[in-house]
Amino acid sequence: MEKKARNNPHKLVLGMRLCALLVVFCCSSLSPRSAWSWDDTLVRIGVDNTLQVRHKGRTETISLYGLSPISRQPAARERVRRFLLLRAAGQRVKVHPVGSNDQGDTQALVYSNGHNLNEALIRAGLMRVDREGCRYYYCNQWIRYQQFAQQRSQGNWQ
Repeated sequence: MEKKARNNPHKLVLGMRLCALLVVFCCSSLSPRSAWSWDDTLVRIGVDNTLQVRHKGRTETISLYGLSPISRQPAARERVRRFLLLRAAGQRVKVHPVGSNDQGDTQALVYSNGHNLNEALIRAGLMRVDREGCRYYYCNQWIRYQQFAQQRSQGNWQ
């Protein structure tokens, strides 16, 4: 009887599946690009670092994680708006939530056509890194992109 229980292939397969599921769950919870992301349609570009997306039949405000405006001047805001219009307006975007802000809006990394819009705005010199609020590993790289844009007087750093 003891020999039969040890050689049961069904128990071995079940145990391996449970281990694989546990590994996938643990790995997805460590990354800001978690399994809890969703695809939405961008319906409106809000003020500064906010977007409105159609999610589950209703409009939801998304705050672009880790960003703050360089300037609140109308011309600077218009450059940000045009940048986002060209890259994402009316398109499907992938939203990777990483938290929420004081207003209760979802803070997220937003991808359009496989490109991270948060990072693209920094590289273009249109937004700055929120050094107090940006806490993930990629924030240091974003700061380097920001410094490069500043040195070149790109976008809103003019």
